[in-house]
Amino acid sequence: MPMPAGLPAFAFISPESLGVFPILAKKMNTAIQTSPLLTREQLATALGICRMTVSRLTKAGRIPFVSIGRRGKRYDREAVVVALNSNPIASTLSVAGKGEAK
Repeated sequence: MPMPAGLPAFAFISPESLGVFPILAKKMNTAIQTSPLLTREQLATALGICRMTVSRLTKAGRIPFVSIGRRGKRYDREAVVVALNSNPIASTLSVAGKGEAK
């Protein structure tokens, strides 16, 4: 696997070097390249909701997140939208985001 330009050799670990199966390695690369993680503020802006609403949904366990350190959290927008659309209680929120049909 070619190394991305501009990164030192030690900064890039390929899935193959970790002994990951090729199909899983392909999924890992796709997930990393196509799905940036958002902060609470960025997610709130993307969904058109208040930051406090994001915090409440996180605390209630209604939206998925990734822990970064002790207090930091990051969100995958697509996973959050799927979670909110599949949850009948939270479906009253407008989760289509800006620029999409509701």
